Amino acid sequence: MKVKMTIEDDNKVKINIIIKKHPQEMKNLQRKSDNEEAKECCQEANNEETKEPRSKRGRGRPRKYQNPDFYTRNTRLDINDKTLIRAVRREFVQWFRVFCISTGLHTSDVQLDDHAEILKMRFEMSDGEFDNAMDAFIPHILQQETSDSMNSLYSQLQNLKDFLIVLIDPSKGTSIMFPGTTRLLKDEMRSLFFSYSHRKLEVFLAVPEMRYVLHKTLNSEYIDTLIAKNPTLNESEALYKECAEKIMDKVTRHNRAAQM
Repeated sequence: MKVKMTIEDDNKVKINIIIKKHPQEMKNLQRKSDNEEAKECCQEANNEETKEPRSKRGRGRPRKYQNPDFYTRNTRLDINDKTLIRAVRREFVQWFRVFCISTGLHTSDVQLDDHAEILKMRFEMSDGEFDNAMDAFIPHILQQETSDSMNSLYSQLQNLKDFLIVLIDPSKGTSIMFPGTTRLLKDEMRSLFFSYSHRKLEVFLAVPEMRYVLHKTLNSEYIDTLIAKNPTLNESEALYKECAEKIMDKVTRHNRAAQM
């Protein structure tokens, strides 16, 4: 205990008593305070995890998904969708390269079943060679589609070649415009893949070629193969299957609207 004496103007003596605690006791008190604060933070985090997920900025109705663990693993739906959309692009790049190698349009020693090496390989073609390869590739990927379903769903896909050129190799489509706009398709596509938002996807879903690309890779018959070929998707298989289902619902909705 420390005593401090002061003399005020009216000649009264004022005694201040200052209690000075032992340094070890002060450390114990500080440690106790830190522990209590940590417990409060943990409790708040636990409370947040048990809350029902809500839409952007916490407003609106919570989205309902069949999988109860959908949100507990990753609540950023935009990140999940971006990962899936980029996997779709890689799938078309791989399909095109495998087609070119298997048909002799491009020479390479890479094993065709080595998906990772095909994506990493140095793949160069002149503009003329690439254009000819694309002319041959499009009938190849459309051969499993019936003409009736293609016409009814996608209006004959008149811009499919231009769309796939930019999707597979943007450097080959530097002058191709986004349908119905004065903006470059390669810029809009890059923005979708690297600065994804649900709004940007909705804009692309108005393009029948984009709906075809998504349907080709995210449909229920192929999604398992797509996930198995991508380690990131494979780590959360159920999560990305549900994301694919939601995107396919949007594709179906836009297809129906286009038929009206």
